[in-house]
Amino acid sequence: MTNPFVAYLNRYTTASPEHEAAFDEFTSNSRVDGIEPLSLDTEVGRKLFELFDQDHPPAVILTGNAGDGKTYLCRKIIEKFTGQKFAGWDRDAVKQDFYRQGHPLRVIKDLSEMGIESSGVVLKGLHRRLLGMPSMPFLIAANEGRLRAQLASLGLPELQAEVDRQLQEGPDPSKPVLVIDLNRIPTSSYIPQVLSWMTDPDRWEACGGCAAKGDCPILHNARKLQQPRIQQRVLRLYEVLEHLEHHITVRDQLVHMAFTVTGGLSCQKVRAQRGKPSEWRSVARQYAYYNNLWGEAATETFRKKATALKLMNRLDVAGQSVFQVDHFIISDHQASEQPEYRQVFEPAIDLGHTLFQQERASYLLGDQLEQAVDFVKNWLPFCRRKVFFEWHDEDAVLGLLPFQHLGLYLKLLEDRKHTLKAWQVRKMVLGLNRAFSGLFVQETDHLYVTSHYGQGARTSIPIIRQKIPYEQLDLEVNAETQNFMPARPQMTLQITNVKLSPEPVRWKVNLLRFEYVMRRASGGTSNVLSEECDLDIRHLKDELLTRFQTGPTGDHIEFFELTGSGYRPQVLRLPQEVEA
Repeated sequence: MTNPFVAYLNRYTTASPEHEAAFDEFTSNSRVDGIEPLSLDTEVGRKLFELFDQDHPPAVILTGNAGDGKTYLCRKIIEKFTGQKFAGWDRDAVKQDFYRQGHPLRVIKDLSEMGIESSGVVLKGLHRRLLGMPSMPFLIAANEGRLRAQLASLGLPELQAEVDRQLQEGPDPSKPVLVIDLNRIPTSSYIPQVLSWMTDPDRWEACGGCAAKGDCPILHNARKLQQPRIQQRVLRLYEVLEHLEHHITVRDQLVHMAFTVTGGLSCQKVRAQRGKPSEWRSVARQYAYYNNLWGEAATETFRKKATALKLMNRLDVAGQSVFQVDHFIISDHQASEQPEYRQVFEPAIDLGHTLFQQERASYLLGDQLEQAVDFVKNWLPFCRRKVFFEWHDEDAVLGLLPFQHLGLYLKLLEDRKHTLKAWQVRKMVLGLNRAFSGLFVQETDHLYVTSHYGQGARTSIPIIRQKIPYEQLDLEVNAETQNFMPARPQMTLQITNVKLSPEPVRWKVNLLRFEYVMRRASGGTSNVLSEECDLDIRHLKDELLTRFQTGPTGDHIEFFELTGSGYRPQVLRLPQEVEA
């Protein structure tokens, strides 16, 4: 007995350019083996449906990466416009017309597949519409680069300017032509929907009569991933990637989550292990969902092609030691008697049934050093991943991620009453002062923007070029909710000097920048995250020096000098003849 849904999920994980089931064209037309294709309820989709439900819908251009769901949205909008189930794309047709009560809608599922002349006709029609002339409503899926290049070559300045503006600032529904960049829409919020669809108990009923179900990692993963806590922890990982400004397409997310469930295993492979149960139980745990999520059992080919997997490897919790977590896993005798511990470490196929408890008990007895070392090496990284998803203590498990200040960053994004902001601005001032100067300064009352004299020397002298009072810095959190672009809250450091510039300098504080500055403030060395953040820090300093530029005073120089209590700002008065 096999479950056809397992084979269906594995069509997502082929590691080939097709990723058959992940392409909307393959899943939109009919059920496969009785399986209803995934249907995502998205905010941008709902708002577009409202527009196309009007008597006079707008012209809409959808841009984004391959796999962002442009074709999927086109299909859903066609169904909303016509009020009928979409019958499928005409073979080899890029352009199709649809009607509602005699009113047409022209859909172009990929502008890049049209010839230059044909696509030029379409864009000229959009240009006329933008200028207020009558034109058929369009729904166009387009590659952003190709779209920009063709607009420039056609000489349509008004349309080109409007497309550029909406791509930068977000969609403007007041205009006759609406441009939506799906690449700017966070996809992490789809995780609960995707996992709920993949783990729906109805899809796993076929496993009920299988003789191998007790030793099947696939079924175990599906049951675990139904749990809200585990889904929320997967969601948290995707949110962290977005806070690092990584965009994962819907297609890449589907590929990743399908592999998380199956690990690339098939029903046939699992059933073939029934004759060697003890050997299989020590191997099967490598296919636990929390290993699959990081591609533990993935082929090298799949690792290279699965974008989400490559990004997720930056967040692998296996190698990070947090005492509270490690103590919970191995040494806490009191915890092992608690329901929460028994729930996390309940004997199951991912723990080799009773294998983990047996080897843990042997480790705690401490009889044989070699076995104890093997236990720690083999089980501790493995169990950290498991605990990250299944233990209730979120503060403890977030410490397994390679960010010391992640918890604070998330709290600041949710700090609507600004109870945390004042002190954190001071810490950012301290961190930036250390990053700008390269010195272990202690000043938090002012932001010191420095430049270095004698850059070629082994020790350069940081000269203070600007001195900005702490009160002129503000940490803003912008929810950035736009008409068609749901977005994550974003943090911005705003630095003001009204005497020198009417506009403040705004510096986007993503998770990586926040982590770097806070580590510098906490005494961290300059080499940590320097490769990722040095250029950002240099750009901020250059912008401050340019925007708030002042002429030389001529009578003094400010610099940092090493004193008994650390580096302190000092003033050197210049002699009169030097001033002259």
